Amino acid sequence: MEKSDLEKLSRIKRLINPFIKILNRYIPTIQETKAINKLTRTIFKEVKKNLAGHPKEFYEDGNFPLFLETIEKAIIYISEKDPHYRFWLGYFYLAVVDIIGYEYDRFNYKKYYEQHRDLFKTLHIKDPRAKPVLFLHFLGQHCFSFKLGKTQQETYIT
Repeated sequence: MEKSDLEKLSRIKRLINPFIKILNRYIPTIQETKAINKLTRTIFKEVKKNLAGHPKEFYEDGNFPLFLETIEKAIIYISEKDPHYRFWLGYFYLAVVDIIGYEYDRFNYKKYYEQHRDLFKTLHIKDPRAKPVLFLHFLGQHCFSFKLGKTQQETYIT
């Protein structure tokens, strides 16, 4: 990442992080009653379970776990109270499943492993059949194009 991009990212995070702390205190944690919110809670629980295994320094500035918790609380609170948001949250999940599933199915993980063998050795990934881990790395580093219906769209994931 270029220096100007890093500086911009740093400024944005300095603006967002104090608000995340305020929002986290303001948004109540509520019991989810709707199926979509039970799914949301399960997804966040799984991600947070994985995050818990890493030291705070793993997140660079240490704010990501709180950011994630705040997003979870906001999504569940709003979609429990507003059926319009609940509908679009459901659509969001369907789109994610469709797009990520399509890309995962066509992901050539053996080729990707060979292209990045040295990096994966430093990460202690020795088995080129570790498709889920290799795919997560791919998502974090590259862009891919996907088809949704009859349209071709491009998404950039950094």
